[in-house]
Amino acid sequence: MTLRTRLILSYVLIIFLCLGIAAISVSLVLQNYRDQVVMTRLDDLTRPIVTQLRSLIRGQTSILNVWTTIQDQAQRNNIFILVVDDKGNLLRQASPDSFSPTINVAGGLPHGFSQDAHGLFTTIGGQPFVYTAFTIGRVSDPAARSETVVLCQPRGSLAVIIAGVIIPFILAALIAVIASFLLAFLVARSVYKPVQSLSRAAETSRRVTMTKKCPLAALPR
Repeated sequence: MTLRTRLILSYVLIIFLCLGIAAISVSLVLQNYRDQVVMTRLDDLTRPIVTQLRSLIRGQTSILNVWTTIQDQAQRNNIFILVVDDKGNLLRQASPDSFSPTINVAGGLPHGFSQDAHGLFTTIGGQPFVYTAFTIGRVSDPAARSETVVLCQPRGSLAVIIAGVIIPFILAALIAVIASFLLAFLVARSVYKPVQSLSRAAETSRRVTMTKKCPLAALPR
């Protein structure tokens, strides 16, 4: 492998490596931004649920009517709505479909907050969730001191985000390589011609000088 080929391959590798690092960094930023968007959406969905639960606590409606409405909201908004006791045990779960498994978290689900909370938790099966939680009074279990309502949604995989970002970065890398080679060719061509002219002029001058110093060299044999 020639030195020129090695330099070209090294140059291409550096471009793809830099853009790969940039793609991963952008993916991390996008994932954090996506988490914030999901938390904001869950916050907006908590308002009607809080209103219904407060009506239930006041005795203005039945738990069957409230839970039917909550289940409908979970299906329409494609989220999980969980009722958790003060020890983190799951009391009720409204799922986006009938095939969703029961959410189990090692150490218990989010609970024990003095105010609304946001964050992430991971199930025993390894699925991460983005959640919003708020504490209410006793709803489903009269013996419980307090209950926490958790609205959660599965967190998008980083690999999926990277897969969506990496293709534009690969195209950008290819464009950068092609553009840089064209630019290098044009610059080299603009520099090569004057250098070649100078080289020819120097060679001609050298020959003239040698002819003057050695006139016999110019005579035909």
